[in-house]
Amino acid sequence: MSHTRPDPLRQGGPRAGGAPRPDWAFHYSGPLDARRQMAIDTSLLDAVAAGRGGPVFRLYTWHPPAVSLGHHQDPAAELDLAAVADHGFDVVVRPTGGRALLHADELTYAVVARADDPAVGGSIAASHAAISAIFQAALAELGVAAELAGHQPTVRPRERAGVAVPCFATATPTELLVGGRKILGSAQRRQGEAFLQHGSLLLGEGHLALADVLRLSAGRRAAWRRAMEAATTTLARERGGVTPLARVIEAVAGAAALALDRPVRFKPTDPSLYSRSE
Repeated sequence: MSHTRPDPLRQGGPRAGGAPRPDWAFHYSGPLDARRQMAIDTSLLDAVAAGRGGPVFRLYTWHPPAVSLGHHQDPAAELDLAAVADHGFDVVVRPTGGRALLHADELTYAVVARADDPAVGGSIAASHAAISAIFQAALAELGVAAELAGHQPTVRPRERAGVAVPCFATATPTELLVGGRKILGSAQRRQGEAFLQHGSLLLGEGHLALADVLRLSAGRRAAWRRAMEAATTTLARERGGVTPLARVIEAVAGAAALALDRPVRFKPTDPSLYSRSE
């Protein structure tokens, strides 16, 4: 899945003014368990923060499906861990912020770069928006018109019994909505002069099963599920059917090629990343 700009003179070397462009790496890791996925992203962030690695744009899925929580959250406080086990879900705490979400029927991304990266750097809000714009363009390529949430009103259920609002029950200004419903969520962590941004593009309805494992009564779980269903949409819903994952990755590659001004091919992740993350 490779995309290039039409002008070969713009596909490498220095930018106008002589400043070299960062040497990006593009990985597709496929389905791995939650612990390994987060360990890989943490390893990549550590490398960029220490000046030992360049920026990385990584796509992946999860096997088995997993509930991830923001770095400040306690799984035992948020989740019914027995229900999690009954469903066969992994549980992991992300290095990034944000709140609980279930990774199922989605494409996850991780962007790791320096905070001064010319394409996706800047303030936290600016880098969020730049990365969201890549996925906005990818969705447009797939015939789905998404927009930044900005300050549009979204469903904001109240926290109940100490359980935080799930990630996909509300949207921040730089996340993506389609028809007022969230389709792309994201969270970022800064470490020195580097950052890691995570995000999830909803492909199907699997994320709604998060409600079944929250530390709530059956009635309140049903209410959360309805709230998340009202607040979200999916690529399958917007396109009227399942889109092959390869087609989605191709659209992201094309949008990234334009935004980063270079050819983009998502390649299998270097196996050495796995060994370093064990």
